[in-house]
This record gives sequence, C-alpha cells and structure tokens, in this order.
Amino acid sequence: MHEPYGPGWQQRLSEALDNVRLMGRRAWLALLGIGIGCASVVALLNMGHSAAQHARQFYEGLGSELMVAEVQREGAAGPRAEPDLTAMPASVQAGVAISLAAASVRRGGLQQEAMIVGSGAGLARLLRLGVDEGRLLSGHDDKATHVVLGSFLARQLDAKTGDRLQIGGYVYDVVGLLVATGDNPLLPVMLDQAVWMPLAGMRRLMPTPEVSLILALGRDTQSLTLAADHLSAYLQMQLPRHQVLVRLPSQLLAGMTAQSQMLT
Repeated sequence: MHEPYGPGWQQRLSEALDNVRLMGRRAWLALLGIGIGCASVVALLNMGHSAAQHARQFYEGLGSELMVAEVQREGAAGPRAEPDLTAMPASVQAGVAISLAAASVRRGGLQQEAMIVGSGAGLARLLRLGVDEGRLLSGHDDKATHVVLGSFLARQLDAKTGDRLQIGGYVYDVVGLLVATGDNPLLPVMLDQAVWMPLAGMRRLMPTPEVSLILALGRDTQSLTLAADHLSAYLQMQLPRHQVLVRLPSQLLAGMTAQSQMLT
C-alpha cells in the first residue's frame, strides 16, 4: 500500500497559519477585505429585493389609475390659461387643476416656508385625502380664505382647526388638518408640508397664477396608456402655447424596478 504523496492537511493548515503570522497586518487586512466584500454582495442582493418589493407596494398606494399632466408654457408669457375640465375624454373619469406657489406661512411667533397648493375639492378624491381634524375643502370654499394644512406643517406651526394664519398679505382660517400622506414621487410637492387652498384663492398670492399640473383618473388600468394619450391631446388642444407631458405610475414603477435590478 502506497503512502499519500505530498504534505498532509495538518501540515498545510499549519503552513497557512504560519504564513498569516509572518505576513502580519497585511494578511489580516486581506482577510478582512474578503469578508467585507462578501457581506457587501449579500447586502446588495437584499437591497435589490427590498427595492422591488417597495416599488410594487408604492405602485399600489399611488392609485394605479392616476395620471399626472405637467403643463409648461412655451415662449413669452401671455394670458392666464386654465383648461376646461368639465368635458374630459370618455376614457378619463375625473380631473382637477393645480397651481403651485411658495410663500411664508405665519402663526403667532412661528413662521415656515411652505408650498401652497391651489386646487379644487376634487383633489381629495383623486389623491384619496383624509383629515385628522376638521374637514376637507369643498366647492363652497372657493371665495373664502379657508385652508387645509398638511400634517407635518401643522405640527411645525403648532396649528389646529380654527386657528388663523398669515400668508402673504391675507389672513386665512384653518378648516382642516390632513392625514399624513407620505411622499408621492409623481407630484412636485409633499402635501404633508404644504397648504391647500381653493384654486381661485391663488389670485391673492400672485396676480396671474398659472395651472402647472392636471391630475386625472383613468377608467381602468388596462386602458390607462390610451387614456393618457387622450388626456394629452385634449389638454394640448386647449393649451396650444404649452407643452403637456402626462406621466403614469407604471412608468415610475418601471424606473424603480430597473434600478432594483441593477442591484441584483
């Protein structure tokens, strides 16, 4: 019977440990680097899976029939444009116009810079808004100085229903505090940190407020791309001097999913 050729595993292990001791710090740093590298790969795989899960959950929370049309004027300023949303295409079941502005909001000795969202009562339906206190805006508020505050802004101003705020040169009554909505990447403003007032009330803050967003709901997710084309054509016909870009939650989801796949 022949004996095994070469050193045994005990000798190989002993030589490896001796080499580690001889190499000292550099060897330990190399081993540490290998360990960190393996941990990073595992972390990236977990991040990719979590990002994909978050994308799907976020898509469900957005409302899969929501469409956001960005409206931007081309060329020199002209007369104020406000599209008629009462005769929308049949593939669109509801729409609401939004005008945005930035302003200082004061209550007593407290002051915060905030985004002002001018929009009608339909905003609550399209974005599924609710109140922690008070009520939402209605059509009866169009000529009144009534506002609803986002949850985070209300805490910053220590405001509650019935309080009075100064925005620009006017005093407004707080009629409601919104339930926290979180961030919606389809919108250029976080409602938790904003003031919601009637669209007509934006004239108190600026002489010629511009509609910059149109929110609309499609009738179903299967035909939403077609509804977006109809909405874009309808708005472009009414606003010939403007660029109209309609965005869908599915487009945002596709981008988030692509990013998550890069991590996996």
